[in-house]
Amino acid sequence: MRDGIWETTAQFAQNQVTPPGSTSLTLGNTGGLAAGDYMVTVSGTAAGSPGHSMDLGLDVFDLAPGTPMLAAPADGATDQPFRPTFEWTSTNQGASYTLEVDDEPSFSSPVLVETGITETSFTPETDLPNRTVFLASLCRESMRYRSVLDIFHVDNRGAPG
Repeated sequence: MRDGIWETTAQFAQNQVTPPGSTSLTLGNTGGLAAGDYMVTVSGTAAGSPGHSMDLGLDVFDLAPGTPMLAAPADGATDQPFRPTFEWTSTNQGASYTLEVDDEPSFSSPVLVETGITETSFTPETDLPNRTVFLASLCRESMRYRSVLDIFHVDNRGAPG
């Protein structure tokens, strides 16, 4: 085991639960854990039951995530499809990416907000609005930190349709 794992605590909000009830698990005193991925197994028993268990992933971060860099479409690209595939470089120390696309620099009314992206690319499921210059923001997030990529511009005004 890595240093610090033995000092970590686990506590359920309600220790005894009757199915189909639920409870919350709180992990505490995690400051001594080294950054990395951990597996936590939660087990339950009940009279007349063989018992149940579930593995949960625990990702521990100790730095702000790196800044992703857009690979495609290029900043300033024109004649883009209405469903462009956004691709970016991988970064460390983050759990997921968030992609926001808007036609206003203030990002006050985004036409697309996709959170929880775990891969380094994303293609919208529906067309982006026709004949618009888009600004997009991409960030890498962990539970505590957020790293934002500079805004880039994508133009689909010359795209067919």
